[in-house]
Amino acid sequence: MDDKWSPWVDALLDESIFSRFRLLACEFLLVDERRSMGGSFDFLIELEELGVPEGKGLILLGDLKTVSHKTAVGRRDPASAQLGAYLTMLKRLRPKVQVSQCVTVVSGPERCKVIREDPDDCYAAWEKAWSLYNLDLPEF
Repeated sequence: MDDKWSPWVDALLDESIFSRFRLLACEFLLVDERRSMGGSFDFLIELEELGVPEGKGLILLGDLKTVSHKTAVGRRDPASAQLGAYLTMLKRLRPKVQVSQCVTVVSGPERCKVIREDPDDCYAAWEKAWSLYNLDLPEF
């Protein structure tokens, strides 16, 4: 790894959610044919916890946001609507996957912040954003 990225990577690796986890998916492509859209989430992980059997841990759906300055980490808003869109598409594609939390991981040099959200709140943010988008669509 190029040393210039060490301040970002080291801060990420210090976060507790990345200390013990099982990777379920990374850069996973999704599509919503009804809404004619798609995207890819950054990661889906299961947290490994002592005494919790594999497949029974918390499932986190995550999006990574990088910023160029340490001070910007604290100012970055969560990716609620974006995570809600991913959650909606994932539920259609893989209905057995039960996401416990949606997380926005904001990474900057020497600082990282994990913003945890309830999946229902992200879903609501997505539906609100979609309805506002639909108001601007021309009728054909």
